[in-house]
Amino acid sequence: MNLTKTKSKLDVSYLGPEGTYTHLATTKYFSSGVKLAPCSSIRKVFDSVTEGITNFGVVPVENSYIGSVSLTLHMLMSSSLLICGEVEIPIHHNLLSKADSLSDIDSVFAHPQALDQCSLWLEKNLSEANANQALSNADAAKKTLENKSAAAIASKFAANIYNLNILAERIEDHYENATRFLVLGNDNVRESESDKTSLLFSASDTKGAGVLYDLLNPLSKNNISMTRIQSLPSKTKKWDYIFFVDIEGHSKNKIVKEALLEIKSKATLFKILGSYKKSE
Repeated sequence: MNLTKTKSKLDVSYLGPEGTYTHLATTKYFSSGVKLAPCSSIRKVFDSVTEGITNFGVVPVENSYIGSVSLTLHMLMSSSLLICGEVEIPIHHNLLSKADSLSDIDSVFAHPQALDQCSLWLEKNLSEANANQALSNADAAKKTLENKSAAAIASKFAANIYNLNILAERIEDHYENATRFLVLGNDNVRESESDKTSLLFSASDTKGAGVLYDLLNPLSKNNISMTRIQSLPSKTKKWDYIFFVDIEGHSKNKIVKEALLEIKSKATLFKILGSYKKSE
């Protein structure tokens, strides 16, 4: 069950501006009755929820082509917020402009990742156009509003918001491109029929071979599936790493709870980031 079915009059912050893929993910997860508040950075989304300005926040965490969003993971290390939902959307890039034809375009604006994800198409179709980086794809769309020779790489969602023409559809080089977003809040989510738990741990002070294997063994022996593992520098001392892990099941489930307690007893750092319903 989505959070919107049990709560009303919600304020939800997201990584803006209007027209970003995070904005699109937010509208997919929450009903139209919520009040949306775009933020200029991932950190400000976290701050908005922590300070009680909004009830929930939505941030990107992982792209199937680029990988993890390290800032989101680092913020989760120290934040008191919990992951209480997730949403995954396919990323389909389109070329947007006030112009009517590709032949009118001499410059392209996009987020650096979008430029990279569409590099083959741009080389083939707009090799003479100047590529310009923007803070986001929605920011790129805004930059084209007063310049008919400029185009932006963004979503159809952004095209509707900024009233731009779609000169070319699905120009991404990899058609399986998708991004996963997290819904952040202050409350634990009750068990559902299909849950996931995210956690982090470290064993930086533990010596010897097989440390990671030993930490993960409680999952294997309890037949708990691990769906994702990612390591990031702890930023506290050199060559020290934090492991981020997603597993199937809710932390309140008896078997999952016992496995997590065993991992906690072996780790030098352990934190449950949240249990929530898996994205549909």
